[in-house]
Amino acid sequence: MIRNFQIARLLILLAFILIVIVGFINNAEFTRGLVEVIAIILAAIVAIFIYVNFSPKITLRVIPTWIDKDKGILKIRTEIENVSRVVCIKKRIRFQILEQKFDGNLINEFVAFDESKIDLMNPKPEHFSPAEEINKSTSHFYPGEIVAVERLYRVNSSLIQHLGLQFEADLGIMKFVMRILRGIPEQWTTTMIVTKDQT
Repeated sequence: MIRNFQIARLLILLAFILIVIVGFINNAEFTRGLVEVIAIILAAIVAIFIYVNFSPKITLRVIPTWIDKDKGILKIRTEIENVSRVVCIKKRIRFQILEQKFDGNLINEFVAFDESKIDLMNPKPEHFSPAEEINKSTSHFYPGEIVAVERLYRVNSSLIQHLGLQFEADLGIMKFVMRILRGIPEQWTTTMIVTKDQT
């Protein structure tokens, strides 16, 4: 079966070469058009190859644990995993924790890392504090590497804790290639809502 498949591939290749030769002999315009089509197909294959093999992919996790609900002591574990095949260079990593009252029917998913975007939060937080930059000593994330850290926060446990973790990559010279391909993120964000009832 494998041998038949290889023979079929060889016959297709020979037929293609024969068509190109005949086209070139009879009509140079046909050959030029065929070469252009092949170049477009090869460019698409190269773009897909770059996307799959050289684009960074980051997974973020936030794991909250109440240490003392009455005193409002909350432990936050953040995990950042490079699930791509390439080394990902960090531009910055930010963590945000904002407190909200649950007065209406909904708390949306958005967490403002910058005060200019606080209007996108529903409802608005009780007070805004700037996001803190974390993992400052880490500059590179190697393929398969997970960087996990834990911190303690004192919060108002009677309010909803809205957490956000954001990773910004420094793509360097690859940034220009990735812009051509589009859809390659330079930033990843995950958010989470923590209530007093959670364990």
